Amino acid sequence: MSDWLCDFVVDGQTAKCQRCGREISAALTPIKANCRTWNGSVAAGGPGTELRAIFATLDIHEKADCPCKEIAALMDLRGIDWCRANRDYIVGRLNETSKLYARREKWHAARKAIETGLAFKINWADPFPGLVELAIERAEQK
Repeated sequence: MSDWLCDFVVDGQTAKCQRCGREISAALTPIKANCRTWNGSVAAGGPGTELRAIFATLDIHEKADCPCKEIAALMDLRGIDWCRANRDYIVGRLNETSKLYARREKWHAARKAIETGLAFKINWADPFPGLVELAIERAEQK
């Protein structure tokens, strides 16, 4: 079992993580959730690290309840090939996470993207696919 996934034990209608105590309905299959005890420590330098660096360039800083660190660590843990094969999953998670940010924060990031030239490399109507691909490409170059 991976450190970043809950270790669920099913007891009737409920599944409970043996490490963090999270309880969910056993009807959810497959049962997967990020474990609350995981500290996000993974060897850095992969596509997730690159994605976080891109976000930092755009002045996008993680909110307290943001799973960005988990997403980035998962990307680093699984590697470039997994990220390419699961790009839609990563983009979907980022789209969900973007709802945590106010419009002014998004406009600020867009302005930084113009200043850095990043805005001319991706589609800002739907930026996450381009940002994920850019992170993967940067990780490949290392």
